[in-house]
Amino acid sequence: MEKIKTITAPKGVTYLSEIKDFEMPVNCIFNKGKTGCGGTEHVINQNGHAIIAVPTINLVKNKETKREYRKHDVLGV
Repeated sequence: MEKIKTITAPKGVTYLSEIKDFEMPVNCIFNKGKTGCGGTEHVINQNGHAIIAVPTINLVKNKETKREYRKHDVLGV
């Protein structure tokens, strides 16, 4: 049976990184409704491994090249 958990950001939050102690759940599919909220960056910078599916090649290239402030490397396929 599927477990569905909805995570709602507090009012006034623009980026997921602004939510104190927020960790993306493991073994999940994260469907963010709003683009530009920092969801992809948050997953890249938290501990552990992740597979991130994005809709465009340009987004993959962007995430591969912005390495100066990341904890982990990104391998785009």
